[in-house]
Amino acid sequence: MHSTAPQPDPAPLRDDLRALARPMLLITLLGAVLRLFRFWEPALWVDEIETLAMCAPDGQLSFGEQFLDDIQCPLYLASVWPLVRIQVSEILLRLPAVIAGILAIPAFGLLARRLVDRHTAVWAMLLLAINPFHIWHSQDARGYAYIVLFTILSTLYFLRCLEGRFALKYLGMYLAATTAMVLSNMSGLFLLGGQMVAALWIARPGDRRNRWALLAAGLLVLLIVSPWLHKAGQILAVERLVPGNEAGDPLRSGASSLPAAVLHAVFATFFGYSLGPSLHELVRPDRMEAVREAWPLLVAAALLVGEMLRIGLRRIGRRTLLMFAVWIVLPMLAITILAQRNVKTFNPRYLASTLPFFLLLASIGLARWRTWRQRAGSLLLIALTLVSVGGALFSERYAKGDIRAAARHVATLGTVEEPVIIPRVKRVFDHYYDGPAATLELDHFMILGSLDQARDVMRVRAGGAPSCWVVLCRTWAQDPRNYLETLIEGEGEILDDRRYPGVRLVRWAPPG
Repeated sequence: MHSTAPQPDPAPLRDDLRALARPMLLITLLGAVLRLFRFWEPALWVDEIETLAMCAPDGQLSFGEQFLDDIQCPLYLASVWPLVRIQVSEILLRLPAVIAGILAIPAFGLLARRLVDRHTAVWAMLLLAINPFHIWHSQDARGYAYIVLFTILSTLYFLRCLEGRFALKYLGMYLAATTAMVLSNMSGLFLLGGQMVAALWIARPGDRRNRWALLAAGLLVLLIVSPWLHKAGQILAVERLVPGNEAGDPLRSGASSLPAAVLHAVFATFFGYSLGPSLHELVRPDRMEAVREAWPLLVAAALLVGEMLRIGLRRIGRRTLLMFAVWIVLPMLAITILAQRNVKTFNPRYLASTLPFFLLLASIGLARWRTWRQRAGSLLLIALTLVSVGGALFSERYAKGDIRAAARHVATLGTVEEPVIIPRVKRVFDHYYDGPAATLELDHFMILGSLDQARDVMRVRAGGAPSCWVVLCRTWAQDPRNYLETLIEGEGEILDDRRYPGVRLVRWAPPG
């Protein structure tokens, strides 16, 4: 294996900034436009409602209690806490994520310049600026845009600490960025572990003090985040990780197999959730039909990414390659084991810390494609990425479920005698609903296993009312075989039937 990329440059970071200033400004403006574009329009979603619930101004708990109680994204909660006291709105809830998503672009340029030449660093910034996965989570009121930003900064100062003699200021910046990375999302712990492996065995600093200082900083990060780790241990079934213990029932009914989920996560890293089948289609019982319909597009995109990564792996330096391998594989392996043992569900967003390293490898591949065929491949890859961006920003097929529209329609036409039955997304509905009727949900742990069970559940929830409203959204979690829709369409009478992105709203008169 050989390297054509320059070795890390020990020059001050301001020199990198000066070298990249013009393209960095233009690309950051492009990324800002994509992230700011109508970011306030979509209704809040399930996880975003969780953020609001943790920091709601009418809550009973103090900031300190809520901050220590949030094991998902405490740093994001701290950012949003003062904003929602000004106004509870989609704009203020998502604004910190949007800002973090924009700031990640120039930070990524500085990180790339420590490892590759200027031309490749520009490609890296462009790939992040138009990355659909990053754009999606930069418009999401959770901590995933934060973890990407602080992963970049943590890695930047980690490398800077490795480059030369001991420097307290760089060590302090590494400590701050890494702590922020873990408090953005606890999956950052796995990257921290990878950094310690790299410091010990892959890229040992020439100065022994640097190595021990980095290890001490890593231990200090663990000490700082230990209250959240203790809380997570109380909530999650971590005892299932012990060999010999039972893994228990799957946490999510109808989920794909783990190998398929891992492949989807890598694909989503480059193309987000808006190229090919949508997330709604991928959780339906007939999801393989949607995959088969889109297979030419999916295969072409996968082959382009694979070739780009192959070239990047060949061209990057050996030590950097080993570090990247640890920083990608260790988080992916840890998240997979947690899912396999039913401690935590598998989701591509939990691997957000791997995004910068995938894109850096891809940027090396793009910068080294010299022939006309390779350049055509580069243009096709960029085109597919932009198609996915367009799908995420403009297509209802890929939009988050619009519970807000359903709630407003029920509030306008519903009556106090008509209960509203809402499997799974009741908290979102209640946030937007100001009508008179009672809102009901299924038991949180209930999974419908037959049409008769669905009939009995709906009879109890309807409570003898001549008609009721049913909000069908994310029903795969409790109704993976769609018994509720089968019941509504086959029995009784449908009085009103409306569809919104990701949501079906039905006014239904039960039989008899």
